[in-house]
Amino acid sequence: MHRVHFLPSATSAAPQPTSSSASANPPTSASYTHTVHHAGNQYFATAEMAEIFRAHAYEIVERGHTELVPLLHHSGVDLLLISPQANFAVVAIEIGHLEAS
Repeated sequence: MHRVHFLPSATSAAPQPTSSSASANPPTSASYTHTVHHAGNQYFATAEMAEIFRAHAYEIVERGHTELVPLLHHSGVDLLLISPQANFAVVAIEIGHLEAS
């Protein structure tokens, strides 16, 4: 059983930054449309970078391997440890959507 979560979108308010340096200052640019949650941290990434990370991580989990996967995010680059036991999620950030009255 894998404990990997790939969430297509977030329905709640914008994610709150954790105390990690990667998410201490959330980006203000509209180009950072996804959040990668990993090991209690969150990283703001572009849709393209988040999808590259997600695809690579999913492939590693499916093979049952453990590898470091690079993630380019708003604060730089980090290597995130991915394994079948890893808990992580890739989430689209949805902000400013109004419900019809």
